[in-house]
Amino acid sequence: MTKVLIFDDNQDLVSVKRYLETHCDWDVVLSAAKDIPQRLSMERFDLILLDLMIAPKSWNHETCEEIDNVQFEGIDYYFTGIELLRRIRRGEYVQSEDLGTYPNVPVIAFSALASDPLKDELKDKLGVIDHFDKPFDPEELSDAIRRATTAPA
Repeated sequence: MTKVLIFDDNQDLVSVKRYLETHCDWDVVLSAAKDIPQRLSMERFDLILLDLMIAPKSWNHETCEEIDNVQFEGIDYYFTGIELLRRIRRGEYVQSEDLGTYPNVPVIAFSALASDPLKDELKDKLGVIDHFDKPFDPEELSDAIRRATTAPA
């Protein structure tokens, strides 16, 4: 079963999560909680949808609880997603051939504030397949996901 991480502090993406679970029969995690780096090391994700800016805390509307999100020392929260991606690409979350998330995992990024030079860096230096500005068209995201999951390795 395909395993997807939606790395985002915005619980509004639960509709995207449910769509992928229902229509694609995928196992989908929607979270930016502080345990995500550990989960990347212990689980094999096949696709990552990545928000670039992750607030230090967010709110889970279903459980009515505050969530402590991933934060990296010395990194402004505007760049949390980029730092996570850099660590993925360096192979920091691969424990063995069977454990962890590979550095070449397909990544689709999105952000409300990304500049064109940053988008170029994401694609050219960090291997992001596509980038979407928030709010994005769900159909366009769906097409990008289809391309990412059917592209030859």
